[in-house]
Amino acid sequence: MAIKQTFVAVLLFFLTQGLYSQVGVSAFYNTNNYAGWNDFFRNDANLISNNDRIFSSSVGVTLDYWFRLRDQRIEFYPYISYQQASTDLQFANVDLGLRQIGGGINAHLYVLDLIGDCDCPTFSKQGTFFKKGFFLLAGIGADFSTKAVNGDFRDGNFDFTAQAGLGLDIGVTDIITLTPILRYRYYPDISWHELAPVFGLDTNNVSTSAGQLGIGLRVGIRLDYR
Repeated sequence: MAIKQTFVAVLLFFLTQGLYSQVGVSAFYNTNNYAGWNDFFRNDANLISNNDRIFSSSVGVTLDYWFRLRDQRIEFYPYISYQQASTDLQFANVDLGLRQIGGGINAHLYVLDLIGDCDCPTFSKQGTFFKKGFFLLAGIGADFSTKAVNGDFRDGNFDFTAQAGLGLDIGVTDIITLTPILRYRYYPDISWHELAPVFGLDTNNVSTSAGQLGIGLRVGIRLDYR
């Protein structure tokens, strides 16, 4: 419950700040690979086959606030995010879940139009569509991950994450921009201390690195545009 309350509080802050600049909301579908946890279920617990993966997919939402450099098209997006994964694999009537709330900052680098009008792309701007809208994405952040056994979310820890990707801004109007994004996120280490005892194994910590490939759509709103 505390995580949800924190997310709502930060959401209200973002919306208030957005009255003076630009805010955005993104939805993502992710495919995941938690290699160490897969190895635990495959080799230690003998519960999944070689082709099965724990938490193979997840969905998430991101809220961001936008600012830019004055003379170069490098834009920055402080953000908060929430994502949730579950698994349909059966573990002797044990249901597992994963929730992550996080924050960080992304940068969009418009490599084909680096020097120019930083107000573009919008509906009224002139120029080559792809040149003005294409960007490379890089970012860092941290997530607070809680893991669940039979709906009891606990065993939380902070996990560093880095991401890279690309996207394309599509100006619908002067105020609204749609941006499809393809990104890859990497977690060096995520720990699950309470996993092994559930399955009768004497292990203090089951840790994993994680890779996440996501495809999403951002809706950006220029509430400061005149």
